[in-house]
Amino acid sequence: EAALRAILAERPGDRPALAALGSVLARSGQDAAAIPVLRQAQAAGESGLGLSLQLGQALVRTGELDAGFAELAKAVAAGANPGFVYNQLGVPAMQRGDLALAIRIWERALAGPDAMPAEGGGRRVVLYNLACAQARAGQKEAALDRLGQAIAAGFGLRETVAGDDDLASLRTDPRFAALLAQIATP
Repeated sequence: EAALRAILAERPGDRPALAALGSVLARSGQDAAAIPVLRQAQAAGESGLGLSLQLGQALVRTGELDAGFAELAKAVAAGANPGFVYNQLGVPAMQRGDLALAIRIWERALAGPDAMPAEGGGRRVVLYNLACAQARAGQKEAALDRLGQAIAAGFGLRETVAGDDDLASLRTDPRFAALLAQIATP
């Protein structure tokens, strides 16, 4: 960080140095400080998958979901794996116990102007993770619906779904057993 700031003191508009500093700040958990630096790099003409990914993630982590998802959509359009992008945001939120944020992230990943493509394996993972978050949040009907969508999209190792502690609240529901029965065995 210090070396990049020294470069920028000499050359304030150095696009790669701005992008690198923003990345360093974001990766060290300083999202609020990273956002203006990354935006400055964009304004100077820097672009690309990495910049959009870093800026999008920082914006989402600071609660600026609309702006963050717009940047993440640019990263996906530039070639980033959508499942990876959205799970890198939702999983940490869920691990911190912020189920509401994880649910918002994954719902937004599936619908809305910046939704991830319907085809591809990433979507089924997002659907499954959303089902897990909803089950933990006590949203049983929504969780069963999303779990069914994930399985229909091809998610599943029966043992993984059956033993997932996140889905414990669904196990006594007969619909859970019916969903398990839909998973093809290898």
